[in-house]
Amino acid sequence: MRNRWAVSLACLAVLLLLAGSIAVEYYRSHSSITTAFTRLRLVHELRATALHDLLTSLQTELEALRLNTELKTALAELRSGWQEAGAHAPQALKRIYLKQATGSAGDASGLATSSTTQTYQRAHQSFDPWASQFLRHFGYYDIFLLDPAANIIYSQAKESDFADNVLEGKLARSNFAALVRKLVAKPHRIAFTDFARYSPSNDAPAAFAGVSVLDSTGDVSGYVVVQLPREPLEQVMLQSDGLGETGETYAVGPDKLMRNQSRFSKTSSLLVTRVKTKATRQGLSGKSGSGIIQDYRDVPVLSVWAPFSFGSVSWVLIAEIDEAEVRPTPWWQNLMQFAKLGGHASAKADERATSSAQR
Repeated sequence: MRNRWAVSLACLAVLLLLAGSIAVEYYRSHSSITTAFTRLRLVHELRATALHDLLTSLQTELEALRLNTELKTALAELRSGWQEAGAHAPQALKRIYLKQATGSAGDASGLATSSTTQTYQRAHQSFDPWASQFLRHFGYYDIFLLDPAANIIYSQAKESDFADNVLEGKLARSNFAALVRKLVAKPHRIAFTDFARYSPSNDAPAAFAGVSVLDSTGDVSGYVVVQLPREPLEQVMLQSDGLGETGETYAVGPDKLMRNQSRFSKTSSLLVTRVKTKATRQGLSGKSGSGIIQDYRDVPVLSVWAPFSFGSVSWVLIAEIDEAEVRPTPWWQNLMQFAKLGGHASAKADERATSSAQR
């Protein structure tokens, strides 16, 4: 009888010890997850603030361009030169300036000129150094000047879109054309477009932002547009502070494609990697949230998401970290791992002993 009670008490003690251990592990796990979500929310907020600051700077720069005296003068002179060149202005200016024809873009002062393009070339020669310096200072990919009819009468990069009409032909379905239509509809507003592949830039992802330029009577004298590079956005999103080994932040557009480079992809993920997750679905429907979900790599992650407006474009901004990095390993798993290692070590020792005996 006494032995039976002793065994029962021992079993009870073991059960209580296990229950206590499970409770401790649950508390450790819950505490780690809670702390990780708090950190993720902070990282998410910091990324959203940085992106908002980026957009605010862009808006400020565009407003300054709208009022810039040198740019307004150049627009008027380039328009005059374009009109003087007549109906053949696109073909004539393409022959003079495009890289494919001359081997270099920009200043064409040393090239043969015709009487119909001399006014344009003088205006171009005067404005192009200013535009080059502007691009170097602010880091944009290109700057365009358009007349009220949406002809690209100036482009610093001189790609194949130079001297084309944005609303006609091969550019009519581009996001550049979508931007110009926004400016035409609301000439007093700054307009943005989302990233999309742009064929004149070797089909690379490009986004655009622009403003209307108004004359002294308030009429539209043309448009100034900048082509946005991906690098400033990447610099914000690829910061890894506070994200450990497996955390990352990224944005997803309405097409459910990434809008920046993934930290874990060796190839480009911008407009390539599709993200069809709970975070994307809820974020694009205007809902913020958090939870443990399967991410685009089919890996369990802690995820924090919220809608983000890139100009007038709706994105979802997501911050995530792998659950495996955050959740502590229970002591019994460590014990099992230790036992396995011990078993391997014992087996190797036996093998060495057997080998020695055979020799």
